[in-house]
Amino acid sequence: MVDMFHKTVFLLDHTLQMTESCGILLDLDSSSRTSSRSQPQQGFCPSFISPTSKSLWTCVVENTLEYARILWDVFSDHRLIRVLLSNPQSTETLNGWDKSHQNLVFMCEAFAKAGPPLKNAGAVEIGIKSAIAALGEPTELQSQIMEKNKYASKVKNKGRVICFTSYHLESDLQEYFLNTLIHHNKTDAAVDE
Repeated sequence: MVDMFHKTVFLLDHTLQMTESCGILLDLDSSSRTSSRSQPQQGFCPSFISPTSKSLWTCVVENTLEYARILWDVFSDHRLIRVLLSNPQSTETLNGWDKSHQNLVFMCEAFAKAGPPLKNAGAVEIGIKSAIAALGEPTELQSQIMEKNKYASKVKNKGRVICFTSYHLESDLQEYFLNTLIHHNKTDAAVDE
């Protein structure tokens, strides 16, 4: 049986706003690390190393990968993740529903190829449309169910979209998502008739 947790789409804002600092400082002072033989020298940091903090993008990538790792460790093949990067003019798909795309090595390589956020401002509206369309694509399990039941052209298609963005008006984004989903479902239903 396919449940609503079978598919999750991560929609990541891949624009200029995600290069902003998130306020989490990186520990670049290697002398403060303790070892079994010595005590750390408190407060020592070479003057040429200025304090550096993680960007929103770094935190989003780390959290997406950690979520995926936990999900795949606990549920193995039963939970699938697709990651989309929303740019101002398009959406980049990092992976598909295929099982060979559902592992950390594949995802880390995909993030590395995608690179840092683009240097232009944008919004996630284009990405929302792509995320909803991605949920509509059948997975291998859903395709098998449709093949077994020749009378069913579609299976119940539920899933989640998790959106990481620096967008400030959450209610506007939720309303846009809901309206886009309703429009997509109406269009999809009209095609089936």
